[in-house]
Amino acid sequence: ITSESLEKVNELLDAARKGKANQARQVNHPLPQAEDLPVSYQAAKLNEKGNVVLFGRSEGQVANLQRRLMSSQLAMEREVTKLRNFENRYRAAFQLSQLPKIIVDAGSLRILDINTSATSILGKTYEKLENKRILSLFDDEGSSILHKLLLAAIDNQHQKDAVIRLMSGELVNIRIVTFRQDGHSLLLLFFSPTTEPTAIINDTVDSKILSLFKEMPDAFVATNADLRVITANRAFYDLMALSNASEVDGVLFDRFFERPSVDCKVLIANVTEHGIVRRFASSMATKFGQSVNVEIAACQLEMSGESILGFWIRPTNSLITGTETKKDNLARSNEQIANLVGHMPLKDIVRDTTAMIETLCIETALELTKNNRASAAQMLGVSRQSLYTKLGNDKGKKE
Repeated sequence: ITSESLEKVNELLDAARKGKANQARQVNHPLPQAEDLPVSYQAAKLNEKGNVVLFGRSEGQVANLQRRLMSSQLAMEREVTKLRNFENRYRAAFQLSQLPKIIVDAGSLRILDINTSATSILGKTYEKLENKRILSLFDDEGSSILHKLLLAAIDNQHQKDAVIRLMSGELVNIRIVTFRQDGHSLLLLFFSPTTEPTAIINDTVDSKILSLFKEMPDAFVATNADLRVITANRAFYDLMALSNASEVDGVLFDRFFERPSVDCKVLIANVTEHGIVRRFASSMATKFGQSVNVEIAACQLEMSGESILGFWIRPTNSLITGTETKKDNLARSNEQIANLVGHMPLKDIVRDTTAMIETLCIETALELTKNNRASAAQMLGVSRQSLYTKLGNDKGKKE
């Protein structure tokens, strides 16, 4: 046995010879070129001569488990210390930064963490801002702009910085970065004060008018000169079965038409030429391919040297637009053309059918405008005098 175990063995033997109950004692045996072997012994008196028998149980496996447990505890303590140091450095870098920062949960849009600079610029304490929805910190216009930025960041779309007005009236520039932690998406918002009111309408009247457009029951869309959507109201989302602004912003407006190469080009050509179009009948397709008959009014404005197009869109039915009448006229025209085949040369058929189609278009335009010749001429993209001349020729031919 090892030297430190000698006293334990003597105590076991004395207790056994005196007939006293004794507890197991651990005794270490030295092994050559190996660690000591721990054995748990209990002693019992064998006879009156003082002989004692010792029953031992090896504790080597338990000792190995204890050593592994101790090593694991030490490694865990080292990791906890390392994590605590990381957290301290993060807290110092996050809280001492002069740039306002807010960490937001992407699912609930609630604030998870906010630094001192951000609480100062928002004018509220950390306790009042923690777990609060980020959109509630801004007015209606600011929250709408921020919501679009958040959705773009969540969808990993490229988005630019934006200027937003706080509830206090101060303008701030905002930038959003997305990252993941423990399987959850988080948003890091950077705020910086600015004096440039980009994308902000300072005039109260203009702001109210824009709010009215967004809430109006008829669909409204504004595009730039390249027909890329700048903004659209909720009624347009509902009409096209869209879920959020990310499906509209920056998208070409003609993609929502059933016949973009015909209807949209005719509409834009008339807007470009005349500056305004009233009651343009067309068909648009929803996100899921459903056809919607619509009536469109459009105008063109120059703002800050840039051309802006505005479209008011109202869904209609076949009774209002005269779709059934147009179908009947078209069917009748097709029948007339079929009857000409075999009786006239192709050149003559083309000449006669051209006049027939022109008459059909004029009649349809007059039906859509309730016999308003000025509006019909504008819809057809011809001058009033030209339309009057064509109407006079048609009347003379009928007579």
